[in-house]
Amino acid sequence: MRREFEKFDVRVFDHRRSEERQVLAGQHFRLDCQAISRYLQVPLTDRMVDLLRIASTVYFVDRIVRRDRSGKSNGWARRITCSFQVRDLGFWGCPETRETLEQTVGFVSGDRWSFDFSAETNKHNPCCQRLKLSDTPPLVCLYSGGLDSAAGLAYRLSTDIARPAIPVVIRHRTDIAKTAVRQLKLLENHFGTSLSPLSVMMSTVRPKRLGPEESSQRARSFLFLSVGGVVAWATDSDHVELYESGVGAINVPLLASMEGSQATRSCHPAFLREMATLLSLAAEKQIEFRLPFLEFTKGEIVQKLSLLGLQSLARATVSCVSYPLRHLRDRGWKSCGVCPACVFRRLALHAGGIDESPEIYDLDLLDPVSDRMGPKKLRYLKAFLLLVDQLGELDENRLPIVFDRHLRETGVLGSEISLASCLDLYRRYRKEWLAFLERARSNGCRWSNLIDLPGKAA
Repeated sequence: MRREFEKFDVRVFDHRRSEERQVLAGQHFRLDCQAISRYLQVPLTDRMVDLLRIASTVYFVDRIVRRDRSGKSNGWARRITCSFQVRDLGFWGCPETRETLEQTVGFVSGDRWSFDFSAETNKHNPCCQRLKLSDTPPLVCLYSGGLDSAAGLAYRLSTDIARPAIPVVIRHRTDIAKTAVRQLKLLENHFGTSLSPLSVMMSTVRPKRLGPEESSQRARSFLFLSVGGVVAWATDSDHVELYESGVGAINVPLLASMEGSQATRSCHPAFLREMATLLSLAAEKQIEFRLPFLEFTKGEIVQKLSLLGLQSLARATVSCVSYPLRHLRDRGWKSCGVCPACVFRRLALHAGGIDESPEIYDLDLLDPVSDRMGPKKLRYLKAFLLLVDQLGELDENRLPIVFDRHLRETGVLGSEISLASCLDLYRRYRKEWLAFLERARSNGCRWSNLIDLPGKAA
């Protein structure tokens, strides 16, 4: 059956370059909105279709508008205006809705976004009912194929096996569907249950005239949460779960250059609050985005996976930021081992008690051969160690400056996590690093001497 994609024109204005571009949804980028309807056998309202239109537009525009890397003050942040048609102009044109939308997208991307809407002439789905699957709404969760999502879903299944689960997979890369299916099959066999992911395809075709692609893609999570939120609305669920560790969600910057618009905020508590406000307005009911493991380190989540006997699932996940562009295992490629995602993963698996073959990594941090890394490859590892060193102040009841500034400026604290819980989380995280350093030293890895135990920089 031939798929029908949403078709509409988008005018994008890049204020820094004073440049306007026109792109075509359905041609230059495509989101399979109807995948949700096909899976759940329920049509979507105009307003929900509009939200998916907006989310796919933001995702594509985030990729085609390049950031300024000249080093100017706050030059990395962009100012972008998008103009296109929506079905429910009365809602999206409302000042409250528009302000919430612009604030939400702006927070996660670190940019200034403006949206201009006009009414689409063709009307669709004037009245749609939510799907009532059972007396107990299903567990709706986002599933990426990464270590956190695999471990998180495994633990949730172990505690609530009778509740139906809908893992939502956004296929923005060609490899994601196969990776997710392979992992979910391991979970099915382990728990004796059935897991059928709701897979939503997002594809892009970049015209050559648009130039090189922006690599940062800070607004990608806006698309993911929008899709998850629409699924929650359609199934009459009141929340969507995201399986990210507290350290990953709070994401204290490793480097000074990673603050502000250069900081990743894909699961940041403040972003999830903004998304919940926007989605609740659109759904006309309260829908939340929850982080069940906000008070856990990544290593503690992995430990739960180990206790469940699912070490093979952990090893089947991929974390490298270069995957699948350079590190396709079935073609002989390996995870780099030195990017922030690889370092974070290596630490978590060590803390969780799951061993990996050194062959998985191009450079294994626990192998003495890693000492051949040059300054460029050591950059992120040194940044991790610097943060670990600064976190030593927590043991002296002092708040590190970088930690205090991040908590205040990004609005981390709220009803989900208190200051005391946040500080305790990072104390435990530091202990995981100290244990990892001791292991590296016992293996003869000279990089571990970059920091003195228990916490003074060498």
